[in-house]
Amino acid sequence: MTLVDRLIPITRKAASLATTSAILLAAAMLPVGPAAAQVTPALEVVADTHASDIALSENLGAELYARDTAAYVAAGRMSEALQGEAMNEIEGWITVKEGEQYRVAFIGGSGEAARAYYLAFVENEEVIDSFAPPSGSALSEGDAAIWRARQEALSREFTRCADSYNPVIVPYNTSDEAGGLFVYLMPASAETKMIKAGGYELFDYAADGRTLNGRMAFTQNCLDIERTDNPEDSLVLSHTMTPYPQEHHVFISLLYNTDVYVQTMGNEIFWKVSGGKITPFRRGG
Repeated sequence: MTLVDRLIPITRKAASLATTSAILLAAAMLPVGPAAAQVTPALEVVADTHASDIALSENLGAELYARDTAAYVAAGRMSEALQGEAMNEIEGWITVKEGEQYRVAFIGGSGEAARAYYLAFVENEEVIDSFAPPSGSALSEGDAAIWRARQEALSREFTRCADSYNPVIVPYNTSDEAGGLFVYLMPASAETKMIKAGGYELFDYAADGRTLNGRMAFTQNCLDIERTDNPEDSLVLSHTMTPYPQEHHVFISLLYNTDVYVQTMGNEIFWKVSGGKITPFRRGG
């Protein structure tokens, strides 16, 4: 399965999209001892069948977390460095991977008028360099395409489960080398004890950021789950879109530093998502 195969065509009916529900369960309700955690041959077969898809979910989820975290730490540095009119120019940001670093550009304006007013370079979740170009700097062709796709995706109709969304754009390659841009829209929350488990969206744009090739809602329902004070509590989600967890499950697990157990309805398997990895846990019943 290629990256493009993961997307739902624009014409596909919304009724075919996934629905997700979630609850918090204490560890006693979902045993994690050797007997429960043992992977049976049948589960190993399922995992092997979807090995490439699972690896893709893991890689994309980790990349979402890394880019989102880079933007977060860069925004903290920017708020210390910029004030007044310079801050007012900024409408959002893009995060671009460059080698082992992430370059976060804080941008304002649209079209040819779009300019970067602050740049931060992040490595290992720390800002290692940053500067504010006088009067802003023009965007490269690649950055302009990413910014264009980001802004266009945010302007579209979708189920909004938060007052603000954090976009993360991940470029991808295709067999014809045309490539494209995945624009993930992820609900943001300032409440540290609230888990945002619904409202994740994915838009697929052409490499120039102008043409929408497809879109996918990972969930159709808004799900805000209050965390308990028990560190052994885990998040349990049901998922009907695919027979394995997807990248938003990995992102949620990493962002909230919690194990996520995903029950895929097509095969009644519980999967454990922890530390960026997806493993079959047990069959439901």
